[in-house]
Amino acid sequence: MKKTSMVQNVLSFFQRIENSIWGEQIVSNKYFASLSIILVALIGALVTGGKILNSNPDLDIEVSLYSAITTVLVIAVLNIYESIIAAENAKIAILRSLLVFGMIVVAFFVGVLTSVVLAIIIAIAVAIIALIVMVKLALGALTGEPRQKAELRSNDIIDFMTGNDKKEGELSSDGLTFYEKGGKTWKRESTSSNDWYED
Repeated sequence: MKKTSMVQNVLSFFQRIENSIWGEQIVSNKYFASLSIILVALIGALVTGGKILNSNPDLDIEVSLYSAITTVLVIAVLNIYESIIAAENAKIAILRSLLVFGMIVVAFFVGVLTSVVLAIIIAIAVAIIALIVMVKLALGALTGEPRQKAELRSNDIIDFMTGNDKKEGELSSDGLTFYEKGGKTWKRESTSSNDWYED
């Protein structure tokens, strides 16, 4: 017996459903209905999710609701046509048409709702990041000026020869104050000046 891959199983899920209901009374394409349902879910996701992705200037994949509904209806009609020609009798054709149409409608709304959930998750993530940045800025304002790691180097040749030519510490955001690791504070008149004075 030939083994089927996971992809083949996913792409033929609808045929397994209809076979479990009607058995050999319907002979349809193995993948068409399943691919249609997956495609409709993707279209539904792009209707609302496209707006999120459009925030990137390189992307232009927003789908209008009118175009989406038109495409979904065309896909549904093609699947209903397949139901009519693949079924053994009119009753099975009608029932299979209703089943595939119902699943297409559900898939569209699942796609739309999934993209809304994605939008909510993105909005929450952005809000958390903004909150963290605001807290860090507030803490920086309370503890003094924000600082960055830096090294203060001496121009003195004696300091260089003795290995004492650099001091590790933090530089203030304006670049005028250096906070040495040992606790000393050094200041200068302008950022272009190399003349540091102990405060």
